Amino acid sequence: MIKYLSFLALLFFPLAALALQPEGYSERWRRLTPEEKAVIQRNYQRWKKMPNEEKDYLRREWNHWQRLPRERREQLKQRFDEFRQLPPEERRQWRDKYQERRRFTPDERKELDRRFRDRRERYRD
Repeated sequence: MIKYLSFLALLFFPLAALALQPEGYSERWRRLTPEEKAVIQRNYQRWKKMPNEEKDYLRREWNHWQRLPRERREQLKQRFDEFRQLPPEERRQWRDKYQERRRFTPDERKELDRRFRDRRERYRD
């Protein structure tokens, strides 16, 4: 009898905690507009179809974003909003400039390849 009551109590406590929350998920979901709900559902379907490697990458990116100081996050949001306000031609120029900065010289590329090979050989042993 005691086992049965303790089992019921274990089941009841999480339900009681959910009931005591000021606003649950269902309440927030009801407040969303149909367009917002459609966006959420579409994103969820995309997430389900995504390969595990991409999911892991997105989780790491999200964790990195969450660890940034609040001021830095606000600054990045503001810069992104400003970027989105630019005309398409200016956006393309910014993207090209950014891609140019990310390219390595042949010497840098060789050095990176060498380091990568060394590291890979170290882990094989």
